[in-house]
Amino acid sequence: GMNSLFQDENFEIAETISVTTMDEWCAQNQIQKLDYVKMDIEGSELFALQGGEKTLQKFKPRLVIEINPKTCQRAGYQSEDLVKYILDLGYAIYSIERGGETRKIT
Repeated sequence: GMNSLFQDENFEIAETISVTTMDEWCAQNQIQKLDYVKMDIEGSELFALQGGEKTLQKFKPRLVIEINPKTCQRAGYQSEDLVKYILDLGYAIYSIERGGETRKIT
């Protein structure tokens, strides 16, 4: 766990992988419907959303995103930047509480 493209001094690179954007992947695979996106990608969330902006605007899927201030900071942005980007896309933000209940934050 806790793998990230943005390492701190306690981690070492174990493997090199290739990545693409959500927009590129959806176009290449001719995706016609997208209902749900879950992201737990240790600091890459903002960049993933930016790389999927056209797809998100087209399909408006529900998003479940872990926001970890420490991994955001390692990636070079603040968690508030991620929240603002999500809001600017037209989404409301909810937290998932114990027991699976949701609570609207913004």
